Amino acid sequence: MNTATHLAFGILVATTVNAPPEAYFPIIAGSLAIDIDQPNSGFGRLVPLISKNIKHRGITHTAWTLCAVFFLNYWFYLGC
Repeated sequence: MNTATHLAFGILVATTVNAPPEAYFPIIAGSLAIDIDQPNSGFGRLVPLISKNIKHRGITHTAWTLCAVFFLNYWFYLGC
């Protein structure tokens, strides 16, 4: 997947789950951030320190990271 398909998937998820408008940003950012470990991805270019030092499909593609991102988005959305 590339940046465009990650973006399209994020928009698809946000609309499919009928998310409120204020939840679109965290959902779409999360769909783009999944490839933070890819130096040539759109998000990876923004944070070269991370993308060059983390193995692709390593820790960023684990269930622990998925859970962490979910709870961070939940916390961000609730404003706690």
